[in-house]
Amino acid sequence: DLERIAMNFGGENIAACIVEPIAGSTGTLVPPKGYLKRIKEICDGIAASMGLDKSRWPEIILRDQSTPANFNDGMLIDIMTDVSNSLIGKENVVAVEPQMVGEDFARYGSTKEDIPTAMYWLGTVPKERMDRYISGEYALPALHSPFYYPDIENSIRTGVKVSTESLIKLFNN
Repeated sequence: DLERIAMNFGGENIAACIVEPIAGSTGTLVPPKGYLKRIKEICDGIAASMGLDKSRWPEIILRDQSTPANFNDGMLIDIMTDVSNSLIGKENVVAVEPQMVGEDFARYGSTKEDIPTAMYWLGTVPKERMDRYISGEYALPALHSPFYYPDIENSIRTGVKVSTESLIKLFNN
């Protein structure tokens, strides 16, 4: 905990405390409500107990906690779908229902320039692991899990092919 860490290292030896969500095997683990407020209280308490003037207390900066929704551009999705179907085969392209997705990527399309974006998911699990998953013998780890391991060469090759050919088609339109 923060108080123990500050006491062990000494407040004068700590330059910053950066708190971020943790990526766990079940997705992002968000701190409980009031967690960041409590960190501020602890920091203020340590500064007060050290006799620091308030002007020297730690500055606590709380960023905007929201992530914008991602909106795919229909034309870009159509281009990528056509390219993917021709490059890797229709049987390997899976259309999914629209989903509520908050992703840092959405910030690219949220600029004053209103640049169209398309975020797509690239399958990275080798066929033998996917077959084991489908049969119920294997649980796929989450993308941000330390147990996640993609088929690196095939994933990169496929992603580069689909992205490059999609861009070429877009620029030639």
